[in-house]
Amino acid sequence: MKVYIIGSRGKLGSCIAKLAQTVTNPEEANVIIDVSSPSALSDALSYKKPLVIGTTGHSPDQIAHIKASPLPIFLSANFSPGIALLKQFLKHNSQWFDKAKIEDVHHFNKKDAPSGTALALASCLKIAPEITSIREGDVIGKHTVTLNLQDESLIIQHNAHSRELFARGAILAAKFILGKKPGLYSMNDLIESGTI
Repeated sequence: MKVYIIGSRGKLGSCIAKLAQTVTNPEEANVIIDVSSPSALSDALSYKKPLVIGTTGHSPDQIAHIKASPLPIFLSANFSPGIALLKQFLKHNSQWFDKAKIEDVHHFNKKDAPSGTALALASCLKIAPEITSIREGDVIGKHTVTLNLQDESLIIQHNAHSRELFARGAILAAKFILGKKPGLYSMNDLIESGTI
């Protein structure tokens, strides 16, 4: 599998490049991986190749373009299997709780706050959560979800120990999307395929 990476000089892009067979010409690629910024979406779609998108902050119009694309597209704010499993848990169980809080902690250079992952977790909840963001040190990513009942709390924390976690997930997504029919795919599809 030959991969063309948009955003190859970034932290995640450079990590993916170390683990995948990359090409410098998108025409030679089997799949495109975009881990840059929302502004690169038009270019990513123009290559007309299976596409993995790991950027966040797309506008509603951009999301509409992604959904309407005649390409197989894998879209995820986070390529961690653990986060995908946490999202599934929240979707199926959060209705039992009265209050919720999400805290995301990342390194100083993280551009968005809340993180795309925190917002994705929030979208899985049946109740509106309080979200707090902390930017400190060189933390790769830590997300803590607190679910409250009257006299008890359930606290679930996900820690990313290495950026390679996300790079491996992006490569799995790229392998998964090859040969797929046009449509929008996610980490849930990858988990349900049993390839993680």
